[in-house]
Amino acid sequence: MPGTVIVDDATGTASGVPLPPQVMARLKKEGLPAEAPARNNGYGVSSQYNNGFGGDVGRAGTLLPIAVQQQWFADVTTRAVLPLFEAEPEKPFTIVFWSRDPDGT
Repeated sequence: MPGTVIVDDATGTASGVPLPPQVMARLKKEGLPAEAPARNNGYGVSSQYNNGFGGDVGRAGTLLPIAVQQQWFADVTTRAVLPLFEAEPEKPFTIVFWSRDPDGT
């Protein structure tokens, strides 16, 4: 298992930190996409259900947390990263799981 694994909203893009091959293999095995979902929850740019919508003169900003992206983070952690650490029980590890929500919402 590599020393550091960074998973964030840029994961899988040109600006993201590349994932180690072991993590990529686990993502594939688990049927998880290698690229983090956008903050938009699948909604358009001006939708209040898009977590990236900051509001406008007539409407408040987002009405939803970053549900789709947060579920992906949880799945990557529990189904791809943790099993790799579990395979080497003699090696200690630390996970820092920081969420943009509620700040983004």
